[in-house]
Amino acid sequence: MSEPVLQVDEASKRFGGLVALDRLSFQVDRGQIKALIGPNGAGKTTVFNLITAIHALDGGEIRVDGERASGLPSYRVAKLGVARTFQNVELFTNMSVLENVMVGAHARTRAGLLSASLRLPAMRQEEQRMAEQARECLRLVGLADVPADREARSLSFGQQRLLEVARALAAEPQLVLLDEPAAGLSTAETARLGELVKRIRDLGVTVLLVDHDMDLVMRISDEVVVLDHGVKIAEGQPREVQRDPRVIAAYLGEDSAVPDLPAAPGGPATRPAGEGN
Repeated sequence: MSEPVLQVDEASKRFGGLVALDRLSFQVDRGQIKALIGPNGAGKTTVFNLITAIHALDGGEIRVDGERASGLPSYRVAKLGVARTFQNVELFTNMSVLENVMVGAHARTRAGLLSASLRLPAMRQEEQRMAEQARECLRLVGLADVPADREARSLSFGQQRLLEVARALAAEPQLVLLDEPAAGLSTAETARLGELVKRIRDLGVTVLLVDHDMDLVMRISDEVVVLDHGVKIAEGQPREVQRDPRVIAAYLGEDSAVPDLPAAPGGPATRPAGEGN
């Protein structure tokens, strides 16, 4: 049996009278690229916010690598090996490219407050290690040619998305949550992003992906979970999910004509899960 890195069990969340998630259960196995999709308002980003403790669960449980994560503060969840990007790019725009990535590495620092305040040799050595690690992460995402001292605000939108991914990887996560990483990217940038996500997986980092680009999702995902109004309506391999009548109805309506999509990995063209936004 596959080893789960993430287990979401009967997770529920309400905002006032709105049920954002209703007893959602799924797991992400080690080494997977798993996608979480659904129409706008389905609850996808809420799932990410619950996993990373931005919001508290109203019911259910979340476990990371077998350890209970629900109820922990965000920094403790990060120490369990969870890192994320955001739907709207969240960078320190007045900091340099290298500094932004080094922020992610701080989750794994070992030097104490005294060493940091007195600039002791141990702290200086750790900062050098963090800078080297940050440069390696920049190389991995394709930003090696961008000057490390350049302000993050001066990067193109696509480069900022990649910089955020690099910052997440600098935390040395076992699980990375990518929240709509293809939003606003060109077709060529999205294709490169898909290859990057597969490289991340091949390096031993498990990926949970939210995105509205169905071509990207169906091309790179091992499994897909589909939400509609906070309820899981389908889960399985991309080819299975694309053919599910509940998924087609949720995206396009019961009476909609369904166009063909490019083939999912390993099979012929099937009917689509549809597009979000």
